[in-house]
This record gives sequence, structure tokens and C-alpha cells, in this order.
Amino acid sequence: GTKTETITTSLEEGLALVKKISSALKTDVRALLDNASSRTKALDDYVSLLQDYEKRVLQLQENLRAEIATLNTSFTAYVEKQASAEESFFAAFDVYDGAGAQDAFAVFTAAQEKAGTEKAYYKAFNLLDDLYTLALDTLAVRIKDITLNRAALLEGVQVVNIAGSDLDLILSEDELSQ
Repeated sequence: GTKTETITTSLEEGLALVKKISSALKTDVRALLDNASSRTKALDDYVSLLQDYEKRVLQLQENLRAEIATLNTSFTAYVEKQASAEESFFAAFDVYDGAGAQDAFAVFTAAQEKAGTEKAYYKAFNLLDDLYTLALDTLAVRIKDITLNRAALLEGVQVVNIAGSDLDLILSEDELSQ
């Protein structure tokens, strides 16, 4: 496939994955468990799904960041080629070299077009990278939340935090690690 097909596939695949993750994160975990024949299996399957998404995003993000670096290098090369062709154009123009000016102009416009394309892909991939980072952060919080509250989720227990209560039924992460 062409570079454009590869980039289009990467964007489509990446955005489709982010959409699936967004949907999975909207899951009402308590309702999921309440409607399951086995609360343990339902919770384990859900966490496994989230962990699979996390692994896939990490893999795609690694590939994406390599592509971003390549695009940046390519963009820089095209900008340099564009600047060189511009100099050649004006040098040829100054000595009335029509063929030289025309050749330099063709190189200049081709480099300008390719630089613009590379810059657009670079920006799009950086946006996708930002989405991947957000997805990873959100997945990590959800997985940690379920892990630390597993017993309560499986029992279907909820705790209400009452202002002024001294029962300390809800712990902060810092208190839990002490």
C-alpha cells in the first residue's frame, strides 16, 4: 500500500479503538454485575477487556510515535528542499535562465506540496497520540478503581460518605497504601 493508505489505516484503526475504549469506559459496572449470572466472571471479563485495550493502545502508540518522528524528519527535508529550490529559482531568474527557473519552480512546488501533506499527517498523528494518552490514563484509573474495590463490587456493596461522620469507611489511596 501507499504511504497515504498506511496513514489512513492508522488513523481509522486508532480512532476506532479509541471509540471502543470510550464505550467500554461508559459501562455501568454495577449494572453489568447486577445483570450477570456470575459477578466474578463478568468483572474479570470486563477488567480483561480493559487490559487488552491498554496493551493494544500501548502497541499502537509506540508505532505511532515512530511514524511521528519519521514524518517530522521528512517534513524538515521537504522544507529544506523547498528553500534550496527557491534559491535556485531566483538565481536562474536573475540570469534569465528560463529552463533553470522552470525546473527549480517545479521542484519548489512539489516540495511545498509534500511538506504540507507531511505537516498535516504530523498534526493528525499528534492528535491521535493525545487521544491514546488520555485513553491510557483513563483505563489505568478504571482498572485501579476496580482492583482496589473488587470485593465491594462483587458483593454489590456501596458505602455512603456522610459529611461529619468519623467511621472512616472510605479510604484515600494514600491511606490504603499505609
